[in-house]
Amino acid sequence: MLRTFIAVLLSLVPLGSITPDPKKLGGLKVLLGFVLLLLAPLVQIGMTQDTAAPNTTGKFGNGRLWSVMSAHEELAWATGYRDGLALAASLTTDTGNKPTAQTKQIALWWPNQLSYGEAVQGIDHFYQDTPENAPVPIADAAFWVRAKATGASQLELDTIAASDRKASTP
Repeated sequence: MLRTFIAVLLSLVPLGSITPDPKKLGGLKVLLGFVLLLLAPLVQIGMTQDTAAPNTTGKFGNGRLWSVMSAHEELAWATGYRDGLALAASLTTDTGNKPTAQTKQIALWWPNQLSYGEAVQGIDHFYQDTPENAPVPIADAAFWVRAKATGASQLELDTIAASDRKASTP
């Protein structure tokens, strides 16, 4: 295709002349306009990709990332996150296998009373119903789901969400 384009351009400008043939100049303008028209979407795509909001806040995946995950990916994230919390909790127990303050703090970050599927639905709810939550890290959404599942009031949930949104703003 590029060879054809170059051949057409060269046919419009005689090799022995610096000035193009006036009869063929109109064709050159049309051809250049057509090429620019074809290239315009590529420029637009590049611009939107450069200015798109990131799928992470800090170093953590956020609601934008969550929204493009498949159901299987969401469950995989939830399983991995919960396993990571369980490992962290096991590393913070004291020698008598009793929970420490750190272990209790770690337990606040996952709704243990819910199944993985139910927790994923709660995270979906956190992001789907409130688009302004998109920059909030997924871990914070899980914290909100745990608070809701343990009976937090609507005021408490609104306070948590507002705090998360504020912390997620650059």
